[in-house]
Amino acid sequence: MQPSTLAELGELEAVIQSTTPDLERDVKSDVFFVDHEGFENYLEIKTPMPNYDQCAAMKTRILTLYAMKFGNRDRVRALAVFPHNPNGLAGEYAWPPLRYFLDPTHDWYARGQKLMGPGLWNFIGNSDETYEELLGLFYEVSISRKSELRDLLTMTGE
Repeated sequence: MQPSTLAELGELEAVIQSTTPDLERDVKSDVFFVDHEGFENYLEIKTPMPNYDQCAAMKTRILTLYAMKFGNRDRVRALAVFPHNPNGLAGEYAWPPLRYFLDPTHDWYARGQKLMGPGLWNFIGNSDETYEELLGLFYEVSISRKSELRDLLTMTGE
């Protein structure tokens, strides 16, 4: 059975609504921002091949954030995100541990795109051009600072 964050929150709803908060808890996210639509975005940045423990921990943080923000959960995105796709352009990403813990249509998907590689950067930049613009900036910096970068790469541990 594939994970479903909405069904899992449905299971938690009775517990959340029948209890009174009696402790204060901080949950850390790798990135937090409120976007132009007013959504609170909590991003867990991971390597694209996390192990089972990391996947379980990501899902726990995702559900914890939604539980903490339950009354406003429709304006919250708690997401697992991946800076790059190890498959590149060669094929669809499918790392087995993710399918046991993360809901692919909810936990790492927003605004119609998977939050991996270009999709992540375009989501953060709120533009379909963000990823290409970042690549262009990296290229410009690499050209203008080529000799400095080469020196850094050839430095010995002194």
